[in-house]
Amino acid sequence: MKAKFEKLENSEAKVIISLEKDEFEKYHDKALKSIQEAVVIDGFRKGNAPENLIVEKYGEMMILEEMGHLAINGSFYETIINENKDKKDDDKIVPISEPKISITKIGKGSDFEYSASFATLPKIDLPEYKKLSKEEKAKVEADLLEELKAKVEGAKLPQIFDVQDEEVLDILENLRKARNVGAHVHEDGTVHEHAHEENKVQAENNPDSPSLPELNDEFAQSFGDNFKTLQDLKDKIKDNLTLEKKAKILDKERNHILERLVKETKASLPEILITEELGRMKSQMMADVEKFGGKWEEYLIQIKKTEEDLVKDWRETAEKRVLSQLILNEVAKQEKIEVKKEEIDVESIRILTEMPEANENHVNSYVHQMLLNEKVMKFLTE
Repeated sequence: MKAKFEKLENSEAKVIISLEKDEFEKYHDKALKSIQEAVVIDGFRKGNAPENLIVEKYGEMMILEEMGHLAINGSFYETIINENKDKKDDDKIVPISEPKISITKIGKGSDFEYSASFATLPKIDLPEYKKLSKEEKAKVEADLLEELKAKVEGAKLPQIFDVQDEEVLDILENLRKARNVGAHVHEDGTVHEHAHEENKVQAENNPDSPSLPELNDEFAQSFGDNFKTLQDLKDKIKDNLTLEKKAKILDKERNHILERLVKETKASLPEILITEELGRMKSQMMADVEKFGGKWEEYLIQIKKTEEDLVKDWRETAEKRVLSQLILNEVAKQEKIEVKKEEIDVESIRILTEMPEANENHVNSYVHQMLLNEKVMKFLTE
């Protein structure tokens, strides 16, 4: 067996694989058996029709094509493995798409030759991501400190994570108004309003109305046994706001870091990855439209766009998403960041319990990527 590799544009590759006639002939018996199990020849049970009658009815090419199919399956990935055997990881050819096959030579008693074109895992030329991450994190915190200084004279950097008393009082006041208009507060802190609009407006215009509950221990106790005093409620609100503020700052830092990494990373993206991401974006949009009772065709008419228009609009976003994922994978590779099987199992079991109809392999793959991304982003922001 001979193989000749060729690098193409956009991280694609092509290989021409040739099998001598004796190598190709080894697939004859298996191909014939497969065809015997599929065809119908009068007077013979499936699996027992002689080759000459199959050829007479269906033609020689039927057997040759099945031989070619088996030869391709048996040689393509073996060829890739042999090509990578003595190469460094960065130089290895890693297919990330099914090959597009073109048979260039086939015949009875002849050599067999075919070409296979496929997308490969692109080489990612990362910038100095550790230095870049520190710079972007510092920029975000510096901007937040400037905003805080406009409110708090002489504020210091650690204070950007602090919750001001005014913020706690605002939440308390909202809770107070919510109680007045016949609303209730869920455990997650969201307010569900039941009151008529005129009562709500009246309460908002007159916050000192006698019907508003007084901010005292009794008011705090109305939110559950965990709150004995008003100070308990204030402390809980402050804790929640602190966690929320830290999470928002962390998200902002991560977004800035990833945006700059995308901007400064050099890579040639295979079209197949962009196409797959566009497909996921379309599927998600269709699911969202149907979730709210709409129909996809009617939605397109409403926004006055075709699917082709949407693909054009989404392409830049799709490219950024693809590159972002490749960047995170490359950082994980360079820093030897891994996800343990037990970590995957815990989250996968939770998802499969909630969605038992989900494909387990797909869930495991999704969870692995999600946890790996989280670990990489944590590494970049520490």
